[in-house]
Amino acid sequence: MVACAEILRNEVEKLVSAGVDHIQIDEPWLLLLVDKRHRERMGIPDIEREIETCVRMINDVVESAGATPTSVHMCHAHFARKRYADGGYEPIIEALADINVDRFAMEFAAPESHGVEVLSRFPENKILGLGVIDQIDQNVESPQLIVERVEEALKYVPADRLTLNPDCGFSPSAQNPMDIDEAYLKLRAMSDAADQLRKRHG
Repeated sequence: MVACAEILRNEVEKLVSAGVDHIQIDEPWLLLLVDKRHRERMGIPDIEREIETCVRMINDVVESAGATPTSVHMCHAHFARKRYADGGYEPIIEALADINVDRFAMEFAAPESHGVEVLSRFPENKILGLGVIDQIDQNVESPQLIVERVEEALKYVPADRLTLNPDCGFSPSAQNPMDIDEAYLKLRAMSDAADQLRKRHG
């Protein structure tokens, strides 16, 4: 993990030099820790130690971003329309306050996320990228369903600290089989829902 952090830190420095206006990194380990079966498979006896390591490595990477806004994306991992892990954010939610990024892109459309109530403990100085599109489900969400998901999250996080995103990337490929038209329809539904929410909440 330390070796990977050094590589990513160098990449972030290059992105800053290139003038990008936002940098998002994927955190492929932190959310998987919430799944007891995953911890047993990987032989992880001390979840707190693993969480502390993840926080330290992320902070090491994003330190090189300077003033450039940063995000961290977390997901339950997916392959061929299936998720690898199951579990809500409760075991890691407190640790988010210690991660030196501006925004978290988090899965919440996924049933495996176990609801948005955990957002009552979401850090007050962070922006939430709320996952409202389930890239695993082949059914295209309606704008109304997306609005309902956002309204539920707004009970815990104010509108000025909330953005919308799919739970994870679509990446149409052999690993994640998705027709490009399906991805388009899902993203259009999210865009339509965002328009409705702006009219309602400003």
